[in-house]
Amino acid sequence: MQKGQEKTVSGAVLSLYLADLNGDGKFTDADKTFIGDPNPDFTFGMDNRFSWGPWSLSLFIAGSYGNDVYNLMRSKLEGMDANNMNQLATVLDYARVVTNPDGTQYVENANTNMPVSGSEAMGGADANTISSRYVEDGSYLRFQNVSIAYTVPKRYTDKLHLSNLRVSFNVQNLGTITNYSGLNPEVPNESAIKQGVDKGGYPLPRTYVIGLNFDF
Repeated sequence: MQKGQEKTVSGAVLSLYLADLNGDGKFTDADKTFIGDPNPDFTFGMDNRFSWGPWSLSLFIAGSYGNDVYNLMRSKLEGMDANNMNQLATVLDYARVVTNPDGTQYVENANTNMPVSGSEAMGGADANTISSRYVEDGSYLRFQNVSIAYTVPKRYTDKLHLSNLRVSFNVQNLGTITNYSGLNPEVPNESAIKQGVDKGGYPLPRTYVIGLNFDF
């Protein structure tokens, strides 16, 4: 992988060049280096149940910390090098040099980090060239399963000729806390040499379940 290096004009990122790591003035395989690590420092999970009177709460959370994800799907959707592929709206957020009627110039949208389109703006490389631009922090905390239940008191169930009446509401994949820009930071590994590469897998669905348990 080649490490990205920004080129700025008046404080604005107008183009994105690859780093010439060996200093020979060329961009070749000799400039490639290792960036990112798909292996987390640690993974974790916690499953707890809390009770208060007739109420109970079950909570299962899971996550990982310290791993990097290569957002391959983002590199395709921000690559700006394919006529037959839709692009994210973020590609429109590039800096622009505006010329005033008197000939003076200024940079519009100077705080962006989006390069302009075209291979020239990338020092001869396409915008989807493998680089540190698309390596993101894959740490996350996910609320995997949350369930709330209420056990109806016996004085009410006796009138209905029921016992152990329990009403529950369960949500799977309630939400994920992460800085990762993709759909799912928990990227499946195809093989040992393709760890942490996000090819745009389908996001995890959020599921709601209402339960009613009772005995006659």
